[in-house]
Amino acid sequence: MNKHDLENKKQEWLDLEFEDEKSENTIKRYECAVNKFLKYIPDGEVTKATMINYKRHLIDTYSPKTVNNEIVIINKLVKYCESNIDDLSRLKRFDSKLAVKNIKVQEKASIEDVITKEEYKRMLRMAKKKDEMDMYYIMRILGETGIRIGELKYFTIESLRKGPYITVRNKGKTRDIIVDTKLRRELISYAEGTGIDEGKLFDVDYMSVYRGLKQVAGQCRGIKLSKIHPHAFRHLFATRFMEQIGDVTELKDILGHSSLDTTSIYSKSTKKQKKKHLDEMWKNG
Repeated sequence: MNKHDLENKKQEWLDLEFEDEKSENTIKRYECAVNKFLKYIPDGEVTKATMINYKRHLIDTYSPKTVNNEIVIINKLVKYCESNIDDLSRLKRFDSKLAVKNIKVQEKASIEDVITKEEYKRMLRMAKKKDEMDMYYIMRILGETGIRIGELKYFTIESLRKGPYITVRNKGKTRDIIVDTKLRRELISYAEGTGIDEGKLFDVDYMSVYRGLKQVAGQCRGIKLSKIHPHAFRHLFATRFMEQIGDVTELKDILGHSSLDTTSIYSKSTKKQKKKHLDEMWKNG
């Protein structure tokens, strides 16, 4: 197998992943990772050494989490080309000679740089002040439901009128999102006030929301812009849920995680909280 084979098979493999109902954002991420890989590796035969050298390049360039995400994607393409298997469930079991291992990442003992409740409220006030009501309600939805940005498309006027449960489909799984009564009424009123009588409330993509959030945060003095992104509001929802409810199993179902291990990070305190707890512990001698 050589680089030319990979280039020729790339779209075929992406189509297969699309037919497996991967989300649009996932397919874009796959394509971006593969294009970077193909641009980096030399022409000619693709060997284990090629794969290891690319892995080393990733380690020198990206965070461990990003490295592992990229490795998973590249391994998928290589296994597809190497095996000629067009069934994804069988492809997972294929023993590739070229695939490289993920790097070991130490489990985090704390979650850091999570947007705070106070910062969230400041951003909401700023969006309202600037009459950026689309961003105001997008932040409300993200912060009060914990959805992924790709699930925003399921917030239609029809689904909101039906009741408090909105059915979303993501990563091959279906779950119901619970929308607070007050927020649901406000969203319906907002939609009707802006002339939306059918379909999606917001016609946006990840990057437009990302830029909008950065702009709102930039107008609020003292908010660290590096921690402002769409997924930050999902983290905010999860940490607040654990503070107030404390049931990690229930949170797993709400967020739609496949594994409890993914959700369990939200049961851990931040370093700042750990320090506060220790200070209180020794406060009285």
